[in-house]
Amino acid sequence: MNKGRKPDGDPSARDAGNGPVGKVFDILGLVVASPGHSTTTAEIAEALSIPRPTVNRLVGNLVKLGLLKRDITTRRLIEGDRLIALAHGAFQGAARRCQSHEILKQVVIETRETCNLGLLHGGRVTYLDRVEAAWPLALRLEVGSEVPLYCSALGKLFLSRMPPKLRARHLAGWKLEKMADNTITDPDALQRNLDEIAQSGVSCDYEECFRGVVGFAVAVETGPGLPVLGLSMAAPSARVTIDDLLHHLPVMRQAAAQLGRCFTD
Repeated sequence: MNKGRKPDGDPSARDAGNGPVGKVFDILGLVVASPGHSTTTAEIAEALSIPRPTVNRLVGNLVKLGLLKRDITTRRLIEGDRLIALAHGAFQGAARRCQSHEILKQVVIETRETCNLGLLHGGRVTYLDRVEAAWPLALRLEVGSEVPLYCSALGKLFLSRMPPKLRARHLAGWKLEKMADNTITDPDALQRNLDEIAQSGVSCDYEECFRGVVGFAVAVETGPGLPVLGLSMAAPSARVTIDDLLHHLPVMRQAAAQLGRCFTD
């Protein structure tokens, strides 16, 4: 028996193999894994078995760097703008390197409709990638374009998957402006719509974000603690209806599963 070796369960033994960088990633991971609940330094110290002064010092530096910040109402720790931007950039890079664009292209070949890969970023939907269908009448949006959460198919999908407290916090901070003829501006009606989406797993946009454009979205499962991704299809309402688009739901779900593996394998 090695008398100089501490047991694996001893917190100081864990610390020996987990320097400052490791502790930083553990703290960031804990905050990211607690959406809707936020976190305090005391909870971090207890959960990670790190001395409270060490947590205070590391968290202070992370806040200064913009990787964490304090919730304006609760003062608890949440993701900082720089951390969100870093995650966004990482997923954009992954999208360029992996086969995601080829998956989108195959969907467009099979369905002859435009497809988008979107990310929840800073309270809005950001398009990571898109492939346009070869129609003269189409919605032209560039990669990097942003749309609101409350009225887009992808945005409503992301909202529907949030824990209730986090969803309520998002909705309380917005004025539900009328973006198009069918935008849902009544908070209760929007909540009911989000509950329906949570049950079905399919989010529809009935000309709610852009006039004359319909679409739907399904989730791309990337695993706990990872940014939320979604796959959407959109088309002019002058050419198709939502029901027409939903005929492609099996193809979209298969592609979403492939994309999930692309970003997690």
